[in-house]
This record gives sequence, structure tokens and C-alpha cells, in this order.
Amino acid sequence: MVFENGRNRLDLITNILTIIVAVVFIAMAVQRYALPAETSLKAPPPGRAITFENFDPTASNRNVLLVMMKGCRFCEESMVFYRSLLEQYRGTGVRFIAVFPPNGEDLDGYLIQYGITGMDVRYSELSGVDVQGTPTIIVTDESGIVTKSWVGKLSKEKEKEVIAFLNS
Repeated sequence: MVFENGRNRLDLITNILTIIVAVVFIAMAVQRYALPAETSLKAPPPGRAITFENFDPTASNRNVLLVMMKGCRFCEESMVFYRSLLEQYRGTGVRFIAVFPPNGEDLDGYLIQYGITGMDVRYSELSGVDVQGTPTIIVTDESGIVTKSWVGKLSKEKEKEVIAFLNS
């Protein structure tokens, strides 16, 4: 009986340690593979002029370029935020433009599947808008001069920063 009691305790401790190790490994895997990493990609700096075919910045005193690529996981994860921006700023004079690399596809349907409608769609090489990766948000003035930009899937804090900037 004493032997069994000691053995039961040892089994219990071993099981608890196994569970702890498994939880640690799962947490490490989620952090490494499921959560977006902070990006080292640079966004277009303030003061940089953005020009590309069919982009007329004079149509609004504040243009928000949402630079995306079909199949980009972080772009797709950002669509909920983009849709909320469109809804929040509809009719305010802030102009939203989706910018995709040219691939021969009409991407209006791609946006519609995420509930995004009423946004201009333009096509440009990423280098043409001084972007290294997607998603990227670029805000320009009526001259096409960058006033602020963000790269990557934004944290909730960065999303609030975008909204605060657009409200300023």
C-alpha cells in the first residue's frame, strides 16, 4: 500500500509535468507560427511623394491607400479593420483606395467577399508606391505627399493610432 501511494504520487507529478511541458510547447508554437511578428519592413516616410498610374491625389485632401495582395494572410486578417474604417469615414471626405500589384485579375470581387464595397481599386507595382510588403496603409494629402504610414497586420493599439491620425 505504501509503495502504491508513492507510485501514485510519482505518476501524478509526472503527468502534471508532462502537461506543463506540452502547454509551454503549444504556447511557443502559437507565438512563432500563428501570431504576426513585428515587421522590419519600412513604410514610405512622411514627405515622400506617391505617384502611380490612375492615382489623382487632388480628389481629396486625405487619401488612404490600402496596399494589399490577394493571398496575403495578413491582408486578409486586416480586412475587418479596413471595412470598419470605410464605414466610419464614409461621407467624411477621406478617400480610400485599394492598391494591388497588377496581376490581370479584377479584384473588386475579392474585396466584396470581405464586405468591402464602394472603394476605388488601383493597380501598381509595390515599388511604385514605395512599399516593401503588404499590407501597408499610406495616408497622403491632396498633393500625394505621405503624411503617415503603417506596415503589416496592425495590433489593436496601432489600429487606434490610425483612427486617431485620421481624426486629427
